[in-house]
Amino acid sequence: MSETQKAIIKLVALFILCGCLVSIHEAKPHDDELEIQVEEICSVMVSSYTADVNIYEKYHGSENEEERSWAEQAKMRANKTASTYNNFILENSFVWEDNVPDEVAEKLDYIY
Repeated sequence: MSETQKAIIKLVALFILCGCLVSIHEAKPHDDELEIQVEEICSVMVSSYTADVNIYEKYHGSENEEERSWAEQAKMRANKTASTYNNFILENSFVWEDNVPDEVAEKLDYIY
């Protein structure tokens, strides 16, 4: 499977994931199922972000124009994921009552 195909699959998964976010925002204060669901969504977004950052780092300095294009696309996806993730953490902080677990990143950095 090519890097482009993998990226497309991740992007589709992220859009599906974003559709799940609506139901989480409608939830009531803390319960264990909700906490697990939020942590799983965070994990998926971090995995997608990490994959895109790795692609960016691998190809951004390439002499090949197509590989630099892959890097730029990965950068855009990573930054979009970081934005979505950071907003998601802010909107769902009530789940952990201001005590975010160590396994959950409090924010994802943008690639500049």
